[in-house]
Amino acid sequence: MSPDTAITYDRFHVTKLIIEAVQETRREEQRQGGWQRSLLKGSHWALVRNPENQTDQQAKVAKVIAMPLLNLKTGRAY
Repeated sequence: MSPDTAITYDRFHVTKLIIEAVQETRREEQRQGGWQRSLLKGSHWALVRNPENQTDQQAKVAKVIAMPLLNLKTGRAY
């Protein structure tokens, strides 16, 4: 690769990297157990889908997970 080569980031691959990071954070937090486990269980699609395409239930779950008072790593990643 020459020094003049430009690095290009396309939307698909950037989005894929973001989703993988959020999901890895969610899985790690679930493994720790406690009250976080029950809150994060079944939240995969709520965190992966675009807010415009979420069902009402998924939107509620994503909103709760992202609440700053809960201090969830997954909420910050989202």
